[in-house]
Amino acid sequence: MRDAPSRCSTCGVELVGGVRAAPGVDAGPFLEFHETWRDAVLAREWDQFAALFADNMEYASYMTGFSFRLSGRKEFVSLLAELFAREANVLDEILDVRGQWCVARLHIFGPGDDDIGPWDMGRVRLVRMDGGLCTGLEVYDETDIRRAQARLNEVAGG
Repeated sequence: MRDAPSRCSTCGVELVGGVRAAPGVDAGPFLEFHETWRDAVLAREWDQFAALFADNMEYASYMTGFSFRLSGRKEFVSLLAELFAREANVLDEILDVRGQWCVARLHIFGPGDDDIGPWDMGRVRLVRMDGGLCTGLEVYDETDIRRAQARLNEVAGG
């Protein structure tokens, strides 16, 4: 069921999981990072997932009604393991890359189970990598691409 299509609950578009770069974007090491991230999450291989992140990584959520920060790889991996307790798929699109930073749109969706029907949620992430590891993630509402792009301009120039 991993790559079976699902429909977005807000727009009705058929969704199929995967990782891609937007047209004209040279995703470089971010493409491999996002592919490995997706594969590890879907397989629930949390040690493989954890290996993508620096021990002292920083996570910040700026989502409406869900704003918080946490520090450390262990805490972040626990958060994601909880989020992906249900069957899910991921569509990840790298929208912009500048140096050690990228902005990516993440769409997570699943077929549902006995408790809920088909579901989906979108996010926009600002990802910082250093030495091949993710050292920081900032997460925004899916509709907040301009805010994430402005933050990218602030930290990476633009």
